Amino acid sequence: MPASLASVTARDFERRIAEAFRRRGFALTGFGTGRGGDLALRRHGGRFLVDLKHWRAARVGLIAVRELDAMVRGVGASGGFVITLGEFTSEARELARGTRIELIDGGALDAEWGSEPAAQTVGCFEALSPA
Repeated sequence: MPASLASVTARDFERRIAEAFRRRGFALTGFGTGRGGDLALRRHGGRFLVDLKHWRAARVGLIAVRELDAMVRGVGASGGFVITLGEFTSEARELARGTRIELIDGGALDAEWGSEPAAQTVGCFEALSPA
């Protein structure tokens, strides 16, 4: 887990991730959207949902992917992201391959943010950001 993010609150984590998406060209359309994830975004006419797992020592399993995929399909969104400070199980990664859900784990966040998360753009969204 990125040491630079381990001590932030869940709300601050949400805000930092929202800012990272904003820097990638997404417009934030909502926080804490409940059944629709933690963040709602728009980009190039598409709607995207983000589910954040601010867990300090956890492996995120396929249920998180399955639930977000159902929400994405249910609201007709273009795709979604599950983001965790921890890691994803192999089952979650396998399931995500067949969906419009992208997974971003603590390793990807740590590689981008290092010790100064507020000062850098989260480039791990570069390849994952649908056009």
